[in-house]
Amino acid sequence: SFLDKYMGAYIRNQSTLFSSIKDSKDSIAFHCADSLGIIKIAMEKEFYMNLSGIKNICNSGQQKQFDNLIDNMSKEFVNRHNLHRSEKSNHDSL
Repeated sequence: SFLDKYMGAYIRNQSTLFSSIKDSKDSIAFHCADSLGIIKIAMEKEFYMNLSGIKNICNSGQQKQFDNLIDNMSKEFVNRHNLHRSEKSNHDSL
């Protein structure tokens, strides 16, 4: 339900951002960009908290499976977004 709530707001802001670019409405575009960032932060934190909660209820055998799942998710993310092809940088944040 959390992601449904925030995904709707994310999609609305993204749509408004595209419209404001087309209509040259910079202040609206900047507001939407800020909102998108805030929503994305909230979604990432919720994702982390959910995975952390799952990890906390794992027994030792499940912990190994959980770690393998996290490794696979990380590899899939990199492969999906072609990060291995992009220029390497030591700057991961703004």
